[in-house]
Amino acid sequence: MAMGMCHYLENVVVTKDDYNMYCHYVAGLVGHGLSRLFSVSGLEDPAVARDLHKANEMGLFLQKTNIIRDYYEDIIESPPRIFWPKEIWSHYGESMHDFKDPANRSRAMECLHAMIADAMVHIPACIEYLASLKEPSVFLFCAIPQVMAIATMAKLYNNEKVFCDKVKIRKGLACKIILHCGTMETALSQFLVHLDELDSALLEEDPSYDVSKPVSYTHLRAHETPEHLVCRLLLEKKKKKKK
Repeated sequence: MAMGMCHYLENVVVTKDDYNMYCHYVAGLVGHGLSRLFSVSGLEDPAVARDLHKANEMGLFLQKTNIIRDYYEDIIESPPRIFWPKEIWSHYGESMHDFKDPANRSRAMECLHAMIADAMVHIPACIEYLASLKEPSVFLFCAIPQVMAIATMAKLYNNEKVFCDKVKIRKGLACKIILHCGTMETALSQFLVHLDELDSALLEEDPSYDVSKPVSYTHLRAHETPEHLVCRLLLEKKKKKKK
């Protein structure tokens, strides 16, 4: 981890591979270490430590959420901290600083959505990792930040404030997430709420629409209880009536 952090003190994040590797060093390796501790302690099955890919994906989703959210805070630093990969942002501007200018807001929003789409691809593995956990305290420890991350993503999507302020979820919502993440059922229920919120905000004309259209739904549904299924179908029926 230390060597990786030192590398990115001297090198910029250019490609999406660079971006993934940076997030791996910052957060993915934390997932590796924790997974090994969970297994060695006997709290979790040894299989949790053997499949470190999912643990890494958990870290990447959290770190990418933070990087997207912290655009403005990072860009106004002297020197600026730039972690958005050039491979993504260069399609929408000549410089990361361009996105602060309201005149470039349309392209800035498209770039924001592309960054969110890139982060969304990690969700399936995150859900699978949570589903593999058996110890309640371990599950709670892992589930809270994941649900907070998807809630933050829903708040970030199509939000111009990303480019002029730091966007945060409400403290009340954060408390609700903390109090209702004790089981896979309750955590999944909250995750679905925020994923639906993001899904309903997606813009079909946006270039990243096809990627952003949540790829995680099949994984979420695989862990859905019969009670959740009934509630979801009723909600979907209610939405159709409103239309």
